[in-house]
Amino acid sequence: MMQIPGLKVFGITPDSLRFNHKGGVIVFRLGNRMASRVARELAEQGGIGVRSGCHCAHLLVKQLLEIPPLLQQFQGVMLTLFHQLALPGLTRVSLGIENTVEEIDTLIEALDKIA
Repeated sequence: MMQIPGLKVFGITPDSLRFNHKGGVIVFRLGNRMASRVARELAEQGGIGVRSGCHCAHLLVKQLLEIPPLLQQFQGVMLTLFHQLALPGLTRVSLGIENTVEEIDTLIEALDKIA
């Protein structure tokens, strides 16, 4: 995933000394694309289910995405007026012991196409 153009992984990455202890949850951003759009495209292209948004960590995600306080206030007003508005967030894929190498390859190929 780290080799896909424009993809940024948050958290423990392969170059970290703690990587051997990392679980199968990977949080990422793909360029300037909205997380909800990345999730929809992964579902459409590869049948891949992921989560998108702020993952019950709104303050942390806004900090990671470097959203300034004034923009956060503006987003709050916009959400009050337009409840279905999509806000910036991150995409999260969770791998488990049942996932196969082929499924991971499908994820990488789909992300590469989207990028």
